[in-house]
Amino acid sequence: MKVSKFVFICVVALICSCQAFANYHVKYDFNNQWTGDYAPGWENTDFAGGEDPTGVMMQFAYAGLQGSGAVRIIATDTPDDSYWWADVNPTNVDEAAMAKQYNPWVSAWYWDEGYNSESGNTEGLHRGGQIFAVPDTQAGSGDWSDTQLGAGINSGDQYYYAYADNGGTTVAGTDTVRSEGWHQLKLQLSSDDGKIHYYIDGQEVGATVRDDYDNLLGFGLSTVFTNPLSEWSYNYPWSVWDDFEYGSSIPEPTTIALLGFGSAIFIRRRRA
Repeated sequence: MKVSKFVFICVVALICSCQAFANYHVKYDFNNQWTGDYAPGWENTDFAGGEDPTGVMMQFAYAGLQGSGAVRIIATDTPDDSYWWADVNPTNVDEAAMAKQYNPWVSAWYWDEGYNSESGNTEGLHRGGQIFAVPDTQAGSGDWSDTQLGAGINSGDQYYYAYADNGGTTVAGTDTVRSEGWHQLKLQLSSDDGKIHYYIDGQEVGATVRDDYDNLLGFGLSTVFTNPLSEWSYNYPWSVWDDFEYGSSIPEPTTIALLGFGSAIFIRRRRA
């Protein structure tokens, strides 16, 4: 029994000294054209509250970062006049790799025109883009856990973030003024404090108060607009994006094997 305890301590020490992490990383640069309504690996986002607003993804040639391709997300249909968004999300996400303990993150580059009226339509119509997530929480499946970061339609000339729980919704300005050009928006769930942190162009601009997130899932891109959609006539509201990425830092297979070995010794020791 003493030998087993000694071996377990040695294994733990070995893990601590050589533990390595690999980056889980997925990137969509939208440089290649495609056919159909959605880019390969993307789909329209389901809406839990009823029929889905529809977002169609189309190539926006030569509009991306450094002259590359980009993607334009167009809101083409909303089943209710009170809906003011259309969302799209990537498929085939490794959900286990986006768990809280791996510090998962999501980011994208957004082309901002500034808070200007949309030309050719009714004065006062506005549109913007956001990244969003709907993570799982310790509160369970009944919890409302949506979060967004980006340009709102009612937040004026600054970016904002918002997050929800069963007690209501928190909406906060970032004091970051919107300006024409490319801007990076990022969400990251911290394993240290359990909160989602918000970043614009590499600078942290806020964080959630709630700290019970289990992962950073249900994420994608959103076009928001002044409703109703019928006011936009033939020129549907849209937003332009590039270099959508997500990922985390997970233990290397060797580290996982060592952890399993150490756990097995510990379990055997306790059973003995």
